Amino acid sequence: MPYILQDRRVGLREPVDKLVRETVDRLDLDSLVGQMALLYGHDVQLIAGELHRREKAGEDITGDINFCVCRFLVGFTKMHEEPRYSKVNLINSTLRKAQVLVASCNRCWFTQKTQDRAAAVLDDVKLELYRRYAGPYEDLKCAQNGDIMENHPL
Repeated sequence: MPYILQDRRVGLREPVDKLVRETVDRLDLDSLVGQMALLYGHDVQLIAGELHRREKAGEDITGDINFCVCRFLVGFTKMHEEPRYSKVNLINSTLRKAQVLVASCNRCWFTQKTQDRAAAVLDDVKLELYRRYAGPYEDLKCAQNGDIMENHPL
């Protein structure tokens, strides 16, 4: 989950937030995921450079990757604002595409071990964002509109 220690967030939070601010109006999410997976673009390289430095130092960076991806997706989709089910679908489809890109990327600086783990991290991101965002939203809609499973004849 993206709950890395505060000191691990230093060097990651600012470039991720900058990436959100500078891309939210000029790129669609699919294009940005491709850019991130192939590690091109100045802001992406700032994040990749910090992660690369940590990995070369022998640090486990899977939590750091999770933090970056979660923080970016929350900012890009404005999940912290008004809930929408369309945001859940957008995140899920984007993360599926990102998994394919990460798993097949031959231009990636990750070691093979980290590359494999990064693809798995995207599953964790999906679960965490669902738990924190979609779950409560669905509970609210169930309470407002009635439970689909209630009194089901089968």
